[in-house]
Amino acid sequence: MNKISHPILGIDYGKKRIGIAITDKEGILAHPFKTLIVGKENPFFEIQEIVEKRKIQAIVIGLPFSLDGSENKMMRAVKIFAEKLKSQIPQIPIHYNDERFSSQTAIEKLKENPKFKMKTKERIDRAAAVEILQNWLEENENKKETI
Repeated sequence: MNKISHPILGIDYGKKRIGIAITDKEGILAHPFKTLIVGKENPFFEIQEIVEKRKIQAIVIGLPFSLDGSENKMMRAVKIFAEKLKSQIPQIPIHYNDERFSSQTAIEKLKENPKFKMKTKERIDRAAAVEILQNWLEENENKKETI
């Protein structure tokens, strides 16, 4: 597999909200970008627009494994979302990353920030997307599990 170019988009998928993070151009750090509200916004259109405007080269979607590592209903929903996204933007590779504890880690990091005043769900979703993307970058940029 060839080395992936940057920037890369990270997604924390939820049935109500979708957290979005993007790497810097070098692909070293993930930054919070946006939270999409499902039902209010068309996530597929919004993500496609972000991909085009930001020249995204790959997407990383968090997979919510159960604590014991097994699949669950939410994981199946994420995979359905990923397949639909792939059909919308087939030119962009999609990778998965284990997202267990990403929201909890995001909350803890937000609490450490002196500017943190309110833990809104939207802020947590963006921060969780950062955790998913940053973990993927640190683990292995050339992950084999793509769709």
